Amino acid sequence: MKYDIEELLEENMNIQGTPSRELNERILYHDRGGNGMQNKKFVKYMPKVAVAAFAAIVVTGGIGYAAVNLWDRSVAEDFGVAEDPEMMREMNEKGFAQQPQDTRAQSDQVSATDKGITVTLKQTLADEHSAYVCYEVKYGDQYKAVAQGREKHPDYGIAMPWAEFQIDSGNSLNYCGGVKEVIDDHTILYEDFITTSKMEDTLNEGKMKMSLSNFTMDREKADSKPIVMAKDGNWNLSWDLSVGSEKRVYHLDQTLSLGKNRVVLKDLTISPLSYTLTLGSEGVSLNNVFAVVKEHSDGDIALDKNGDMKVIRYVRTNEEKADRVMEKLPKGQTLCSLDTVALCLDGKVFDCMGGMGNGGRDYVYRQFDKVLNLEKVTGTRVAGKYIDLKSVPYDTVK
Repeated sequence: MKYDIEELLEENMNIQGTPSRELNERILYHDRGGNGMQNKKFVKYMPKVAVAAFAAIVVTGGIGYAAVNLWDRSVAEDFGVAEDPEMMREMNEKGFAQQPQDTRAQSDQVSATDKGITVTLKQTLADEHSAYVCYEVKYGDQYKAVAQGREKHPDYGIAMPWAEFQIDSGNSLNYCGGVKEVIDDHTILYEDFITTSKMEDTLNEGKMKMSLSNFTMDREKADSKPIVMAKDGNWNLSWDLSVGSEKRVYHLDQTLSLGKNRVVLKDLTISPLSYTLTLGSEGVSLNNVFAVVKEHSDGDIALDKNGDMKVIRYVRTNEEKADRVMEKLPKGQTLCSLDTVALCLDGKVFDCMGGMGNGGRDYVYRQFDKVLNLEKVTGTRVAGKYIDLKSVPYDTVK
C-alpha cells in the first residue's frame, strides 16, 4: 500500500514538531516504495524537527529514521534542544539519545502491564557515567492517580512509584527522580537521573534493568502514611542502553591558591551530559574548602571586575562543620562551597548543573539537566576563579 504524503502530513498537523510513529513508518514505507520523495510540497507542511528528519531520509534512504531522528518532545524541551534539530540528530547519531521503543531488540522489554497499570519507557539520554530515563505510567480507570485539590498543595496528591535500576555488569548506581509531567488524571510522565557510584565504572557494560514497585500517593498531612495504590506487580523493563562515548578532555594542569590551601587541577572532561574534574593528589580536596564571601541583599554574591567571587577568607572544613561556621558569620556574609564547576559558553554561564553529582578527594563530578554544546564552551569557573579554555590543550575522545 502507498500513501498520499500531502494528505498524511495534513492529518499530523498537531504533532508539535515531532512526527507520530505512524507517520514515521509511513514515510519510511513511502521512501522504500520507490516514490523518490519528489513531491516538493512535502517540506511545506513539515514542522522544524520533521524537516531535519526528512533531510536525513533523503541522505540515508530512510534507513533508521525512527532510531536516529526522534526525541520525546517534552524531553527535548526540558533539555533545551527542541528548537535545535541538528543537535537532536547529533545526539542520536552519537548514541547519547535513544527512544528504546523505536530501537528495541528482540530481548528488550520496554513496556509492561500488570494490575491495570502500564509502564512504558519513553526516552533515555546517557554517557559513560550518567543516564536520564523518562517513562510513562498509564493508570487504569480503577485508580485515581491525581488527587483533587493538589494545586493548593503541590507536594501531595500524585501517584508515585518506587523505581530501582541495575546494570548487567553489576556496577552500583546512584539515582533520584520524581514526577516530570502530569498528562491527565490517569497518565503521568516520570524521570530519573542515574550515575555510576564510582568513576572507574561505566554504563556501557550491560543491559539496563528498571523495576517499579509500590505505587503510592502522599496524603495532605505531612505525618500521614502514604496511600498504597498497587504493589507486588510485574513492572520490570530491560533494554540495551545506548551510551554516547564522545567527550572532550581539557588538560588544565594548574594550581589554585585558596588562602593557605593549594588545589591542583588536572583534567576537565566534558560530554554533552556531564563533567568530571580530576584533582592532583598533592593538593587539598575542593570538597573541604569553603569561601566566606559578601552577599548582596538580593542574595547575589559580590564579584570583582573579572567576574570572580570577592572572597573575604577561605575556610578549610567539612560539610558537617560548615553550618556551625555559617552561624557565626556577620550579616551580609555567607559561606560558599567551591566544589561545583561552572562552564562558560560564549561568555555566559551554563547554569544547568542538575541531576546527580558526586565527588571524592581526587575528582568532582556533575550531571547536566540541559544538553551541552561542546563547541560553545569557552571557559570554566573553578572555586570562583575563571579559567579561559581557549588556550588550554584538549583531546577529543570518541
